[in-house]
Amino acid sequence: MKLTKKAIAIAMLGIGLSSIAYAQNGYYNMGHFYLSAQAGYGGMNKKSETVSGVSLTQKSKGFSYRVSGGYLFNISNNFVIGPEIGYFGYPDNKYKANGTTVYKFTGQVIDLLANARFYFADNFYVLGKAGIAYTRQKAKDEITNTTKSKILPEASLGVGYKFMKNLSADISYTRVFGKDRARPDQVATVDAVMAGISYLF
Repeated sequence: MKLTKKAIAIAMLGIGLSSIAYAQNGYYNMGHFYLSAQAGYGGMNKKSETVSGVSLTQKSKGFSYRVSGGYLFNISNNFVIGPEIGYFGYPDNKYKANGTTVYKFTGQVIDLLANARFYFADNFYVLGKAGIAYTRQKAKDEITNTTKSKILPEASLGVGYKFMKNLSADISYTRVFGKDRARPDQVATVDAVMAGISYLF
């Protein structure tokens, strides 16, 4: 809970700094709307399980993606920050015995983050994002079907390069901080390494 409160505070700080930039710079030339798309490798970070003495084969990682949009306010020539909302998709976490799926977890994330970029060495930049993630996961086997939702902290770190006026590319590591046990009453940690592009309008 304390970590979630810190994530909310960071997101609010980002929005607050954005408001300051709005007030100082006026309506024109204060920043840019943008859209971003990323793809890479990730998934639920759940541990392997043993049921009735049988060790289950786990498949939890694979193709992951995130699409987002937001606004970046110009704080200075090298620093921009603003709010971002996104959708984070990742593969099912499957547990199998003798090739048969015993149970699986599916999930989705909708997040609200403060997105900051610091430019250095011409068009290179480091990026950092932090905020909250509404995480919904479903556990299903032959008998039960349980859905659990929770608001969790989320953070992302990466590097990027602005190779055109309105187009940039980046690579980053993103993590939603949940639990690491494969239980229907817990929402799992999700993480991924992804590369993508952003278009500024």
